[in-house]
Amino acid sequence: MSLIFIKPNNPDCQATDPSRQTLWLGVTAILLLTLTGCGGGGGGAIGALIIPDRMPVKVAVIDQGFDINHPEIREAVVGAIACTRVTPSGVACDTTTSMLDNTGDPHGTYVAQIIAGKTVGYTKDAALLLGKATGLYVSEIAAATIWALDSEARIVNYSLYPMFEVDPYMRTAYDKAVNKGAALIMAAGNDGANLTNYVYSYPSLFSNADYTGISILAGAGFASGGTYVRHTFSNYPGADTTIQSRFLVALTPVNVITAVGSTITFNGTSASAPVISAALTSLLAQWPHLTPQQSTGILLDTADRTFSGYNPVYFGQGVLDAGRALQPVGITVLPTGNQVSGASYSVASTRFVLPAAFGDAASGLSLDAAMFDSYGRDYSFNLASQLGQADFWKTGRQHWMGLLAGDTREHRETGLYTKTSFDQQGGLTQSYADFTPGDGYRLSLMRTRGHSLENEATPVQMLSLTGNGALGAYDWLDRVGVAWQLNDKARLDARTTRATAPSGGISSAASAWRHEISLNFEPEASTSVSVGLALTQESGAAMGTSGTGAFALNQSFSQTTTFRLRYDLGRRWAAFGSAEFGAMKVTGETLLMDISNAMTSEWAAGIAWQGDDRSFGLALSQPLRVDHARASFNLPVGRLADGTVLRQSRSVSLTPTGQQRNLELAYRQRWVGAGGRHSALGLHMIYAHDVGHVAGARALTLMGSYRYHW
Repeated sequence: MSLIFIKPNNPDCQATDPSRQTLWLGVTAILLLTLTGCGGGGGGAIGALIIPDRMPVKVAVIDQGFDINHPEIREAVVGAIACTRVTPSGVACDTTTSMLDNTGDPHGTYVAQIIAGKTVGYTKDAALLLGKATGLYVSEIAAATIWALDSEARIVNYSLYPMFEVDPYMRTAYDKAVNKGAALIMAAGNDGANLTNYVYSYPSLFSNADYTGISILAGAGFASGGTYVRHTFSNYPGADTTIQSRFLVALTPVNVITAVGSTITFNGTSASAPVISAALTSLLAQWPHLTPQQSTGILLDTADRTFSGYNPVYFGQGVLDAGRALQPVGITVLPTGNQVSGASYSVASTRFVLPAAFGDAASGLSLDAAMFDSYGRDYSFNLASQLGQADFWKTGRQHWMGLLAGDTREHRETGLYTKTSFDQQGGLTQSYADFTPGDGYRLSLMRTRGHSLENEATPVQMLSLTGNGALGAYDWLDRVGVAWQLNDKARLDARTTRATAPSGGISSAASAWRHEISLNFEPEASTSVSVGLALTQESGAAMGTSGTGAFALNQSFSQTTTFRLRYDLGRRWAAFGSAEFGAMKVTGETLLMDISNAMTSEWAAGIAWQGDDRSFGLALSQPLRVDHARASFNLPVGRLADGTVLRQSRSVSLTPTGQQRNLELAYRQRWVGAGGRHSALGLHMIYAHDVGHVAGARALTLMGSYRYHW
């Protein structure tokens, strides 16, 4: 039999790169009159938790006595028992009598208040089970503990000392706690002692891995001068690393309410233990799936160890940080299967850059979803924060500067035409060859950077009409084309283009094929009309942009009808126009299921004059725009206790708020001097309305270049 007497921790109630010989001089002036933000979606801040039907957590307080009618705790009490040692080997427990405070000591009432007090409690999620051990013998404490565990207590608070000494009675109680999945929070004691040197009469709780894994030993400390200090009365772990691993300090003193309604302070490790129990209660209320090993591990892992003077000998794992304990721990992931522990992608790796044609469609989107931390805890956040968008204006200006700074060489002879372009550093940007073997056939081969591909209807170079199509975001295009002259007025063209190395997305592995066929008519010498059909299929991308992680794309397919017109007005003047209208379908792999009902448009119209050494152009255009689209998502929104992921289907509009229109005035002059020396001047003024398809955004760009070659 055991006659060990466990003492309460007495409260302290007191107040308280140059290989070509080309010299290029360029000046670019850019004036942004008004430019609205083109950022990603809504904020990604962690929000309210998704756990439905949050239930109170049963917390057992084992102590010498309670006033269950105290206004601070009476509404939180869901069960009570009084256990008395009637013989040295027997205990009688009574659940029918009132829990009278027959000791005259409010210790237990104060401990209960700290956890679930109406005004002073540290949590509103606790349902109290009060276990009175009348004489504080271990037999009484064990009996009250077993009753509480049978009553489904998930936390047992011991503001008693030394509960880490395990006699046969407590071994039975602790075994039940392990089997029932309950956490044990126990006061470290108020003797100012080094627990490594503690002399045990019975086996230590710290010698049993099962017990240790569900326990926290509470020490007491206080804030002082911007750091934390251990109370001198608080026992501390010492050099024993096992004790250190389960030791946590909470700040005291704390406020409690006396029987007559006065507010006083309650100190000691008796007060720090319920503070930790309350933090654990809130944790379990929000995530009831957590095991005691996980929940206590979270409090210990998230404890503050950054303060000056931290030493595990005195502070163990550090000072309790209840707020941080509620924040995600480890890598946050998005599950793609039905179980939290199944297939998933990290939130950090999940991203999708919307093509520039979508404008600001991602801005302001709300995609409430759940992400999970390393403990399987779900957090609500706006998944739209992982949606970005390509910056049309920034990318466009960079491309235009490249074109202005480049140099082009042309060669013509019977049956052959070649054109080669270089950038400012002498790098190849375009290589084009056109063969005419006769019999009405023509073969063309081309390799070019996507953004330098010009609008074929344009008689002169217009910067705003380059690189706007579906393949404009790809760095390299390799194209082969065949033309059949059907008669003197009609020609059939067929071309296939392979696009690689996208510059506007995330994945460099994305690629595309575009197949085009068009019928060209020249009813008169002054008129040329073309009508065609283009089919584009991309792997892992849409319009050259891509997604990763849970936003990875499978493929996209688009069908486009094309129109081109050119009419010679005489006196070297010509009018031109082009338009493309299409439909696109994008399929995703996981959370982004598809982008459907996507209708696209792109058009340009203008006039141009072209002389022997100079040219002039005026064009109004709309770069590629998604006029309508909807995206469907399969979002995780929570979990059940068994790990089942709760999901919800969501459909959102991806239609931009604006419709960009560019007005460009272009002038180019070329001079040819003696000895083959020549120079060229280029001037372009581009005004954009609804820049990037963002309503209200305006921009004016003035670009000039002068090139001298010898």
